[in-house]
Amino acid sequence: MEKWGKGIPDYNEEDLMTAEDLYHFGIEVVGNYMVKEGYKIYEVNKDPKGFPSIAAGKDDQLYFVLVYADIAKNIPTLEGFNKYKFLNHSQKFNAIPLFASCSFGSSDPIRFEKGLALKNDGYYCNFTGLQDVKPNLSHTKSLEYLLSILNLVCLGYENKDYQLFSKYIADNCVWYSEFSKNKHVGKKEIDEYYNEKFIACKNVDIDCKLCIVGLGLTRQYAIIMHQIKKENSAPFLCLVKLNEEGLIIDIRLEDYSMKPLRF
Repeated sequence: MEKWGKGIPDYNEEDLMTAEDLYHFGIEVVGNYMVKEGYKIYEVNKDPKGFPSIAAGKDDQLYFVLVYADIAKNIPTLEGFNKYKFLNHSQKFNAIPLFASCSFGSSDPIRFEKGLALKNDGYYCNFTGLQDVKPNLSHTKSLEYLLSILNLVCLGYENKDYQLFSKYIADNCVWYSEFSKNKHVGKKEIDEYYNEKFIACKNVDIDCKLCIVGLGLTRQYAIIMHQIKKENSAPFLCLVKLNEEGLIIDIRLEDYSMKPLRF
């Protein structure tokens, strides 16, 4: 803090803490806490987007910890698709999933209020311990309805027939691909996209096979899709999210690899 004095000093862009800096700061805080609590640290992931951030053991049990860090007054949370992927990955290794939320604020009150995070500054850390990560299941009736919608999406892809699920696309639906970075907003654009896509698939005889692989996590539903007849194609996830009216408001194509640590 001595370097920066009090208040808002003159600083350059390279003086600001980056997302990676905050992540490693969080790893240090959480790692020290875990050691004091009797955990043995097996491995630490240097990639802020990797799963898990920390692999540790205690009493012959494997634990996976996901660390999120941000600048105060933002409090990181674990929701949606990342939560689903983390739970799924932990289950594969019979590991107990834990979440660590770290919020860093400057010890200078003015910089704290402004959310200014400078390198080599003094910091307070809002970390309240390790949180259990559990799926949030919807009610059975909702699951049955949403499962029926997903089945229609699967049939639509397999039969290359958009009409099977087009009426369930909300007017404000957003379609996004992690691979191409393409985005379609609104039912009209999405109608045009799927009609063109399925015509193209028929012309080149690409066979799409889908199966439902995740249900009931924060009302987001994952489908794994593999284009069988396309050489060297890899599985990927098609995430479908529904609104309270039961219409599809979000469709995202995501990379199925979760960048896990190797054991």
